[in-house]
Formats: sequence, structure tokens, C-alpha cells
Amino acid sequence: MFSIRNISRNRVPLFRNLSWEPGNDHWVISGPAGSGKTSLLEVLSGKVLPHEGEVHYDFIPETGDDHRFEARRERIIYVPAGEAQAFSQHDQYYQQRYYSLGDEQTLTVRQWLGMREEVGLGTLPPHLGIGNLLDLEMARLSNGQLKKAMILKHLIGRRPRLLLWDYPFEGLDIQSRKDLCYFMDQLALSAGVQLVLVDQRHVLPACVTRRLLLSDMKVTGEERVEPYRTESISYRPSRNFERHGEPVVVMKDVTIRYGEKCIIEGINWTIRRGERWALTGPNGSGKTTLFSLIFADHPLAYSNQVWIYGKRRGTGDSIWDIKARMSYLGPEVMRFMSPQETMLTAREFLIQSVPEELMMEQASWFEVTEYLDRQLRKLSSGELQMIMLMNCLLKDRELYLLDEPFQYLDDRALALVRNYMQSHLGSDKTLVLISHQNEELNGWTRERLDLGALGPG
Repeated sequence: MFSIRNISRNRVPLFRNLSWEPGNDHWVISGPAGSGKTSLLEVLSGKVLPHEGEVHYDFIPETGDDHRFEARRERIIYVPAGEAQAFSQHDQYYQQRYYSLGDEQTLTVRQWLGMREEVGLGTLPPHLGIGNLLDLEMARLSNGQLKKAMILKHLIGRRPRLLLWDYPFEGLDIQSRKDLCYFMDQLALSAGVQLVLVDQRHVLPACVTRRLLLSDMKVTGEERVEPYRTESISYRPSRNFERHGEPVVVMKDVTIRYGEKCIIEGINWTIRRGERWALTGPNGSGKTTLFSLIFADHPLAYSNQVWIYGKRRGTGDSIWDIKARMSYLGPEVMRFMSPQETMLTAREFLIQSVPEELMMEQASWFEVTEYLDRQLRKLSSGELQMIMLMNCLLKDRELYLLDEPFQYLDDRALALVRNYMQSHLGSDKTLVLISHQNEELNGWTRERLDLGALGPG
């Protein structure tokens, strides 16, 4: 349905003489961070135009630039990887998701989608449906819920011929990933949509049978994708060990409500020094909200029984004293700093937190020296995630809160992070990890709090 022949972007370090003829197959594009995966999708979508060569689409007429532009806009959908992180509303601020002052005029999902009723949603799988989200404020959505709303905004009422999806499964729980695979299979088989995805290690739709391998802005090979396999929840049981460390976090009967909606109900949780916890549950179950209680971001910590380092919230402790003993990486942080808009280089960003000598030593460990002097907004998704992880891990803290920290990382980068954590997170350091990937949880954690099994969310 489309082809790329000899495209070049010589004015910037992008493709040189890249050619690809995918035929009618459905593809996944894989490769190391910075290899050109997202750039290739941007060329296919028309967001980036090549200086030389051609991109040909069988479904777009060869008549005039204006007509081609309009046809491309109607028939090609491109869903970027960082869309949810980049989302913001006018006058929104960090932590607004957790505050309700009563005078903000924030959009509901229904208003944001421009919907008066649930038109055209009948074919969506149940877990991708948004009927239960329509009247929630956008600022209140969990990160997984926000991503699903954004996915649906692209697809409601449209029947594209080509769907380009950059890391579609990151941040979605297992059931939502299954439903998204099913939905993409239906688009491919019933609606005649050709799929091109970027992904590293997730289970893929059955229709995706070919993989394009990139490295250093070049095609290095093509291969067949392994047959479709099922994905199940198979967390390793907690080990039996004695809990001697002093409490770092204590929650007693914690309940979080927004109006009539109960997000968390009756949670009792004690985290002790040196423990390794997995915090699990489906999208919207309250995982990131619990992190916000620990990291002194959520105002309802004061009306609940929450102790941090032996002090109950609301007894005069400073939020900055609390934050100084923790290191947190999560979507709220990424969204607030807006890396797509900052002019800072990776080097300038990192030396705000640690001495440059230490930063350079660890930059070599994490193999990021070659892009330290590039602006954050020009980094690939995997490169940016690695810089953000470095910024979190290089701070010498007592407690590390990591919310989906390994998304967008290729196998090499993931191995580097694992080796660093094994070498540098001593027995006196406490770790709480949010992830929807079994191998990440089983590799790092010994105890688990599963909100899906406990609460109403």
C-alpha cells in the first residue's frame, strides 16, 4: 500500500538512502534507542518531509500538494509515543490531578472528545471502551486511562488506510493490551487498515507478521514475527523473609474519594527500610495516587492516616524535607517538566541534580555520552527515558519510587539499568516499583500490593 525509495534527510543526521517496500503486510519496527524508529513513522505520516527520494502511497492521488496533504490527513493516522506525557490543559499545574478547589473549569473526557453521546463506540472491546470515563475530568484520569482516551480520540469516526503507532502498549495493563491487540486485528482484517507499529518486547496483534530492524538510521534487516502468544499474569510469589527494617511508610485505612467516586478504599500498607515492593493493579486502580501520598503531592494525605519516616502528615513536617529523602520518576514529573518544550540539553538537565564529575562517570556506564549535548526535546523516547532514569537513580536517596520506569527501553538499555540497580541499590535502600510487565516485577520485587484485588478502582 506504500513504499519508501531512497529517502534522505542530509541537513540533519537522519536517513540516508533508506528504502523499504512493505507490501500489504502489517509490521513492527524495532531497534536501539535513536535508531530512527519514530523518525521513520514521522516520514510516513508526512510530519517530516524527506529532502530527497519519494514516499509513495497507493491510496493517495498524485494530484497537487494541497490535495495530497488533505488526503494524507484523512487516510493516515499517526499516534505519537509521548502524546499522553505532553498532554496539558490551559492553566493546569503540577499536582492539579489531586486537587479539587471547586472553581476550576476543566474539560471532561466527553467534552474533550467533542461527543454528545456514545456514537460509534459499539465495536470497541470492553476494556478500551470509555463509557465509564466520559464524565470524568481529563485532569483526574490515571495515566493509562489518559492514554486510552487519546488513542480513541484518533480513531472515533475515522477509518484510516494506514495506522502508524509509536509504542502503543506502554503504560497499559495486561487486559488493555490484550484488548488493543484484538482491536488492531479487527481494524486490519475487517476495515482494511495497514498497521505499522514501533515496539520492543510486547505481545503483538496476530496480524503483525513482519519486523523491520533499524540501527543508526539504516535498515539492518527484516524478519518474521513469532506466532501470536498469549499473555497472562504470573507474578512470582513473595519470598518468606523476616521484616526487621524500621517503617519508612505506614498507611492505615487510607481512603481516597473524588465526589461519589471511590479510588482507594481501606488500604493498610507498611513499607520497611530495604524492602522491594511491587505496586500492581489495572489502569485507574490508584497506583500513582498512592505514590502521590508518599511523595507529599496529594492533599488528602492530611485527612488520612499516613506516616512518612515516623511522622504523620499534617504534624508540621515540610514536604521538601520529605522529598529530599526520596527519588521519584513518574508520568506526572515528565508531564510537568514538558521535555518536548525545554531547551536544556541532557547534560544541563543532569548536572542540576548531581556534580558533573559523577554524572560523566555514570553517563559512561549508561552509554549515553554520545547524546549528552543534545536537547531533551530532540531525544528519542528511549533516550529521554534513559536520561530521566539516570536523573532519578543518581540521587542518593533512601526511597526510590519508580512508576513505569522501563518503558521505551531496548534490551541493551534495560540490561544496563538492571546492572546499575543491582550494583548501587544497597540493602539499606527501599524500592517501590509500578509496572505492568511481569518480568520487571519478578526481577526486582519480593512483596506485592495488588490494588486490583483490594479496592473498588
